[in-house]
Amino acid sequence: LKELGDVMLELGNYAQARTHFAATLVCFREIGDRQSECSTLNRLGKLYRLWGDSKAAHPYSQAALTIAQEIGDLWRLYVPLQYMRKPIITGAFRKDTWWIMHEMLVAVRGSSDRNSMYFGTL
Repeated sequence: LKELGDVMLELGNYAQARTHFAATLVCFREIGDRQSECSTLNRLGKLYRLWGDSKAAHPYSQAALTIAQEIGDLWRLYVPLQYMRKPIITGAFRKDTWWIMHEMLVAVRGSSDRNSMYFGTL
């Protein structure tokens, strides 16, 4: 089902892609496959962004982000951030991977100047 959804997404048939991804999501949730659930949620977020509905994409991307944090999957943590309307930098990064957060902050802010990189108060 996931592969059919991918094909439909590539062909621009978003309604059919959504149907396949929704069915896939149910299956992965039933068997408890958190990584595949996260991946499918990312696909649904991407689908809605391509469809031009950022508001609908946000909950899927947020759910994928939450799962990625829970399972400690840094790659799947990064992917939903690509499709979120506003960048969200979380505390899910470890000391040995701090550079990932730094690169994302630089990409979002457009500068490595420390004063321009933080969203909140230090």
